[in-house]
Amino acid sequence: MRSRRRPRGWRWPSAAPIGGTRGRSTFAKGYEGTCGRGGIKFDDPTYSTDVNLGPGYSLTLAWTAVEGAHWFSGRKTVPRHTCGDKDYRNSPEIGPILEPYAKSGGAVRSFASGTLRFAPDFADPGCLEALAARENVRAQGGRLLPARAGKPASVTVLLASPYVMSRASGAAEGADKAEVSVDGGKTWNAIDLGDFSETVGGLYHALVRIRFSRPLSALHLEAVVQHNRCALPYLAPGRRPPSIRRATMPGPPPVPNSDQSGLATRTGTASSPTAAPSERRRT
Repeated sequence: MRSRRRPRGWRWPSAAPIGGTRGRSTFAKGYEGTCGRGGIKFDDPTYSTDVNLGPGYSLTLAWTAVEGAHWFSGRKTVPRHTCGDKDYRNSPEIGPILEPYAKSGGAVRSFASGTLRFAPDFADPGCLEALAARENVRAQGGRLLPARAGKPASVTVLLASPYVMSRASGAAEGADKAEVSVDGGKTWNAIDLGDFSETVGGLYHALVRIRFSRPLSALHLEAVVQHNRCALPYLAPGRRPPSIRRATMPGPPPVPNSDQSGLATRTGTASSPTAAPSERRRT
């Protein structure tokens, strides 16, 4: 934010996280009250930090950004942090965490990208349970078919995560029509499934409905999401690869013949422009 004089009694907001977070601040005139900033409502009453991934879903968050895949009052302005290191340089708690991001390849702190995907396996008996809604549909032989021949069929998929969507696309082999609802299913608009980024840009969730009268053999939906990479852990190069273990928690038994009861993880590494934490010296 550029430095400018502010009237008495006003307080500039603290550095607002870039997409996919919830926070309350007192905003200066010109912002959306206590509900958001830059056209993004990060205190929307319908917002949730829950990540619910049913069969066929995956969510991947990266430290890097997809060029042009941002949203901040549209796409004209690229979100960025303009406070330098003044918000953490004297903090023993968050300083060591944020310090590596002060100069990442010479770039200022900005957004990072992730991918929310829905690519169900129609041969999996549990694939229908991941749908937000379905009408006249049955699964058979790795395809979705109209349960009553000659009658229209449809499946509805919820694209939702704690992170703002900036791009969206998909493909459906056998589909007659694709529609999107951004108001919880009250109204629907026809879309080009190949690219419906402008319809869902800046939103946390949307419904995609696929209509078909013949077998639907494959379905793939993908949304690029925007998140704050400073919320991700800083991993310095080392000899021990990171891992995640699933704790034994009380709950319903796993679905028979389904691999969805397990937790799959994938880790990646990238070169760091800063020294490892043990080699850094704070001044």
